[in-house]
Amino acid sequence: MRSSDTILDAADIDRILIRISHKILEIHKGTEGLALIGIQTRGVFLAQRLQKKIKEIEGVDIPVGQVDITLYRDDWTRISVNPVIQATEIPFSVDGKKI
Repeated sequence: MRSSDTILDAADIDRILIRISHKILEIHKGTEGLALIGIQTRGVFLAQRLQKKIKEIEGVDIPVGQVDITLYRDDWTRISVNPVIQATEIPFSVDGKKI
């Protein structure tokens, strides 16, 4: 593959996010008790984008949080001697939530 080949353009990614959002809503039968938690760093961006799509579909703003799993990875010592720990922020109770 050449470095200039486009695998997915913005419209493709948008369609994929819409499909994932619909699948989440289908599996969880709506937004009741639903929350998203993204894993630092790129998973946080994905969770935020899914939250936005779900709001567009359902009109409901579901809670979203973020967690850093750096110290729980089995390869963290190979990443760096001094790993950078990102913020873990879950501003809602997870009790009874579908994460």
